[in-house]
Amino acid sequence: MTKPDQEIVGSGLGGSGDTQQAPMWLGMFGDAAVYTVANVLNRAFPFFLLPVLTRYLTPAEYGTYVMYQVILNFILPIIGINAEAAVSREFFLLGRHELGRYVANTLFVTGLVTLVLFGGALVFGGPIAHFLDFPVHWLPVIVLVALGESIKAVQLALWQMQKRAKAYATVTVLQTVLRFAASLAPLVFFSGGLEGLLWGYSSSLVAFALYSGYVLVSEGNIIGTWDRAYVRAFLRYGVPLVPHRVSGWLMGMADRVIIAKFTSLAAVGIYSVGYSLGAGVALLQDAFNRAWVPFFFDRLQRGDAKSRLKIVQFIYLYGVAMVGSALLVTLLAPFLFPLFGPRFAGARVFVVWIALSYALNGIYKMFANFLFFSERTYLLSYITISVGVVSLAISVALIALAGVIGAGYAAVISQLLACVAVFMAARRLFAMPWREGLVTLAARMRAGREQ
Repeated sequence: MTKPDQEIVGSGLGGSGDTQQAPMWLGMFGDAAVYTVANVLNRAFPFFLLPVLTRYLTPAEYGTYVMYQVILNFILPIIGINAEAAVSREFFLLGRHELGRYVANTLFVTGLVTLVLFGGALVFGGPIAHFLDFPVHWLPVIVLVALGESIKAVQLALWQMQKRAKAYATVTVLQTVLRFAASLAPLVFFSGGLEGLLWGYSSSLVAFALYSGYVLVSEGNIIGTWDRAYVRAFLRYGVPLVPHRVSGWLMGMADRVIIAKFTSLAAVGIYSVGYSLGAGVALLQDAFNRAWVPFFFDRLQRGDAKSRLKIVQFIYLYGVAMVGSALLVTLLAPFLFPLFGPRFAGARVFVVWIALSYALNGIYKMFANFLFFSERTYLLSYITISVGVVSLAISVALIALAGVIGAGYAAVISQLLACVAVFMAARRLFAMPWREGLVTLAARMRAGREQ
């Protein structure tokens, strides 16, 4: 898309010029703190739900609940075609009116894809459900839930790029509270079992999708005019990211399907409890990445040497923080397992591997942002498809050889391969001072210790 002049950028959805003049690191860490608090609360509610689920559901029923989320996460990038990433990219390049038309056209395309997938779920749902050992009547529901999540993702992306971290955090926390209550009530108070849990979970997601749609319209972020140019621009950016996101699913969630085929849904449930604890690292990496992206895009667009040096130094510090957070989660996890009951005690062996894989995933996101900015999303797709296929083969081999623990080994190997590959691609696209950044950062740290 054509870049607007500086005046349009300042008058668009990005907010006032005062935000741009705030100190980079102060504003970024302030936003990161808000995102972190929101993420902690969002993760805390499902964590509080986890001991209830492990008491009221068998490992096999919990495995079915996990498979619902696995299927949902597979469908999401296909339905949304990564609309939130496309909107984030165009945010700095379009004026308010043009961005509204762009958002409307992304949602038009999303709706068309939803109709196709919904029909596919009705026609081919039987064989798919049989292969996954999953209730067939939930497949069409998951498609509709995925549509709602895509709409919500677009709205949250706009708030993120507007640096409205408090609004973002408030809505995401409220959604988590509603999801917690809607899932817990039918399970505990109405003896609804697994079916009640899934209906409550689905209803809460749909409710906030409707709210997100209302906000998009009321804030003037949807201007409903069909525009082939915007559709083509959206598809050109978003479609190459679909294989990228699907390959991310291969690296992050296909292991549940493989475990189910090689062992049982009960094993999926036990593994997923350990996975949930190890995924605590995602609290930091997701929060910092959300706060980092607007600043990163802005500073990289400037192109001056000082901004690039600061970017590199931050990435180095961030990588160290990620490894440290993985170690911290591993050390704290044993104190939490008594909450889940004896049926899920075997899940503790998976925590360290999942925590380390999420740390590597956080570092990977830092490098992937360079490819998002450059709009070379096809490169990211090539990398993640290749790594995803390799990851699938590694998962099958290690689970077959070592049992369920092989899924943890495969998670670390897959994320390490992705991290290295994306770094090499980013290094080719942008001449960043990687060596100078490391040397100057080390010198600053030595000077600080001497003082």
